[in-house]
Amino acid sequence: MPSTAGVRPIEDSPLPTGARIQRQQSAFAVQISAERGLTLQDHLTPEALAGITNPCSYAASHRCGDAMRERRVQAFESPSARSTDTPPVVGVMTPYAFSSTTMDLQDWTLEITAGGVTAVCFGGGLTAHFSREQFLVAGRWPKPTAA
Repeated sequence: MPSTAGVRPIEDSPLPTGARIQRQQSAFAVQISAERGLTLQDHLTPEALAGITNPCSYAASHRCGDAMRERRVQAFESPSARSTDTPPVVGVMTPYAFSSTTMDLQDWTLEITAGGVTAVCFGGGLTAHFSREQFLVAGRWPKPTAA
């Protein structure tokens, strides 16, 4: 059995120290054409935008999503909740906003450990590593809540 000495546990996880989580994810590109789109950063106050991009609470983003569904918004753009240095993210509220079939389909394998996340796309020969510290908020793993 391998030694787990010096390995930090994944906070709030039922996994034993030294355990790894492996997941399969897919990424793809698609063209979007929305009759009812919304650029949130152009329509929300700075306080409201901070609420929906809060990595520790999903309450404001859930309310925003409910309001967009009521107004039949098909797609939206918003700053990322976890990466302020990247372009805005796009969310699609209905598959009817997809105006093409999927392109550039990539299958990724993620390995999550106490040290971070490693993502590998074997078909594209791509690898990315995200350190544990990139996920922390005020030195702790965030525990997003809906309320």
